Amino acid sequence: MMIARIIYALRACWRYRSELMQFISDPSLQINKVLDLTPHDLFGHDVRGLILDFDGVLAPHAALQPNQKVISWLEAFAREFAPYKIYVLSNKPTRERLEYFTKHFPNISMVIAKRKKPYPDGLLQIIKISALDAKQLMLVDDRLATGIVAAVSVGVQGCWVTNPYVDLKTNPVRESFFIGLRFLEKVMIKLMR
Repeated sequence: MMIARIIYALRACWRYRSELMQFISDPSLQINKVLDLTPHDLFGHDVRGLILDFDGVLAPHAALQPNQKVISWLEAFAREFAPYKIYVLSNKPTRERLEYFTKHFPNISMVIAKRKKPYPDGLLQIIKISALDAKQLMLVDDRLATGIVAAVSVGVQGCWVTNPYVDLKTNPVRESFFIGLRFLEKVMIKLMR
């Protein structure tokens, strides 16, 4: 399963290499942290549905709930973005995360896809349940070769987080792995040009 996912990701990155290169070179497709995103930014791009990755975007890897600053941002963002919808699409939708969002953010839907990103299954699910055109949705993700390539493949707008949340003190091995993986993705995409 993991090998099939890696092969799929490599093929998708090759197929969409020009689009992925735009995320690397165009600052308008990037944000430092999710906190930098405002509803006004989305309204300017006709975005009516926001899709957020969890690990790296809302919190460090393996965290059970969003970073404290992100919680405040989510509360304010959700009020201002209403009546439009916010979704969380994570490759690790743990029971604790589901319970957290159900209790604290009942208006934010956590979507569980059969296959993980880079497969676009979760995005296709959100397109269907939101009844929006793909171009009216935006995915915020910290990984080019998973979330961003999935978004590009189905026509969902993407926003690349260039300074994801990490916690090297709590999870040094896991966080170091993902730091290295993000670096390798960027190098690989540049080499594919």
